[in-house]
Amino acid sequence: MKVKKFSAVLVAFLVAVTSMVLQLSDTFNSVIKTTGSAKAVTKNSAVKMPSDAILFDSSEEKFKEIQSPEKGGFYYYNSYYNRSINFYDVNNNTVRKIKDYKDKAVYDVFATDSKFYVVYRDGGNPNPIIYYVDELNIETEKVESTHNVTEFVANNYNSYIRTIYNKENGLPSGKTNAIAETRDGVLWIGTYEGLYRFNGNEFKFMDNLDSIKTVRSLFVDNENRLFVGTNDDGISVLINEKVTGILDEDSGLPNNSVRCITRGLNNLYYVGTSGAMAVLSIEDGLKVKKTFPQIEGVIRIDADENGNIAAVTYDGKLFILNGTKIIELRKNELFTSVTFSNDGIIYASTENSQIRKFKIQKNCDVYNVIPVDFGNEISCPDLRHINSLYFYDDVLFVA
Repeated sequence: MKVKKFSAVLVAFLVAVTSMVLQLSDTFNSVIKTTGSAKAVTKNSAVKMPSDAILFDSSEEKFKEIQSPEKGGFYYYNSYYNRSINFYDVNNNTVRKIKDYKDKAVYDVFATDSKFYVVYRDGGNPNPIIYYVDELNIETEKVESTHNVTEFVANNYNSYIRTIYNKENGLPSGKTNAIAETRDGVLWIGTYEGLYRFNGNEFKFMDNLDSIKTVRSLFVDNENRLFVGTNDDGISVLINEKVTGILDEDSGLPNNSVRCITRGLNNLYYVGTSGAMAVLSIEDGLKVKKTFPQIEGVIRIDADENGNIAAVTYDGKLFILNGTKIIELRKNELFTSVTFSNDGIIYASTENSQIRKFKIQKNCDVYNVIPVDFGNEISCPDLRHINSLYFYDDVLFVA
């Protein structure tokens, strides 16, 4: 049964053939996706796909295509029924199957100018579950390589020693809200009971710090200062385990409950509170430089090396700033977390377990936020709610 409502990805006009593709044939021009079907647009008319070729039964179904004017058609992946990569010949109005995934559990598909990348696992309930990525080249119409993603993760990260700490082995608090590491290798753990210091052997409860009772967030800057965001007492800054600065509502902080902290350019610090977001300066003492009443209840925040800031609020809005200027507000869907990659791409997760990518372009003094890989969002169907995103060694970790 065809669904009545489709996501914007499924109904958007596909990008025209780029200048690097060979000259268009007499019949094939481009592709348009419409409700429940796709059309190959020719110079004089539109040829509709065979009725059983392109169908969608929900907004989650995927249709990815690579246009091939030199072959008089296009390659596409359709997840409805067959889950296969096919070639549609515009001249003959026929479909030819290239690669079948009907026995696989396909999680995501990405398309470039010449290749499909298919992320999948074996169907049914295999034990253990192993994820793969196929790299299919449309020139040869063959899978060039298959990567074992599970093995890659195991080889690169499972060699670390993993220990769960709780009341039984030194960490009395039942819930950890934040973790940070200073240059000396010491881990700082923020809990509702307070702040703990872990040197690799034992935990030390920092109960001598009067301004730190309940911890919601932690951040270490380039100068090795530890910023401690509390639940009721604002921010305390520690250097060598001593409090060197305190900022709370009495000294200008919008709210004493501090959810997240990051650092931008020019020694500016961006703080998400249960109230308005604040920009802090530390050069002449810790103080509030600016507040944003319209950015309320920030739960996740991150910065890149160009002075750009991305923040997600408790009600799912995504704000993007440059310095102290808001350049974008996205509220068409509910966002849950955000981070920057090393190359400045914004990764923002949504309530429906998608990760969307954006890049910031500057033309003179005008900033534009552009979606990256529109239609090729990262899908995480096994995660009901993405709580945080984090890059390490250019690998994105999703929790």
